Amino acid sequence: MFNWDEIFKDTGWFHWTGITPAISKGTADVCLEAIEAANKKGITVSCDLNYRNKLWKYGKKASEVMPLLVSGCEIVLGNEEDAEMSLGIKPEGVDVTAGDLTAEAYLSVSKKIMKQFPRVKKVITTLRTSISADHNKWSGVLYNGSKFLEAPVYDITHIVDRVGGGDSFMGGLIYGLLNYKDNDQKALNFAVAASCLKHTISGDFNLVTVEEVEKLMGGDASGRVSR
Repeated sequence: MFNWDEIFKDTGWFHWTGITPAISKGTADVCLEAIEAANKKGITVSCDLNYRNKLWKYGKKASEVMPLLVSGCEIVLGNEEDAEMSLGIKPEGVDVTAGDLTAEAYLSVSKKIMKQFPRVKKVITTLRTSISADHNKWSGVLYNGSKFLEAPVYDITHIVDRVGGGDSFMGGLIYGLLNYKDNDQKALNFAVAASCLKHTISGDFNLVTVEEVEKLMGGDASGRVSR
């Protein structure tokens, strides 16, 4: 039904989210078809595991569908629950209820994902500590097979809207990996800063500029967003 040669014409990156294969068998099959077509063309494939329990209602568990899809990816984003429920990979030494950003505890999950899925080159996790509904700490980590990188921790004290926080992180990460080549640390820092700013914006679109994100990365946390 889909002409992937035409769809992927002049394409260098394909991203999908775990919400798509959760909706129905048909969307799962099409997602796999797209991933395989992208692999054949040498297109970078990334995914956000994005486990949503209430969406998996067509007789399949995420753990029965997601592994085959993830096997075609180079970049994987997900937290400890995503990894366990989607891939059957359990974290070691992670207590998500403790209220601490224990970034290094996620290294075991990243290594297990890379071992189980040899095509994967980078595993990324967002780190959120919820102090209250409108006060969170926000950061992220990236493992590239040799280095475990940690981003700065942002203390977001006046959250306007958390919706779209994960998507703004992934969008920022893709931008960073494409534009800050061979600098995974800067790409990670860009993603965290971009999604940090998203928390100050109502709605699910991150209405900030690259310059505003880089300004925050440079240490300007005045909260002023230029318009």
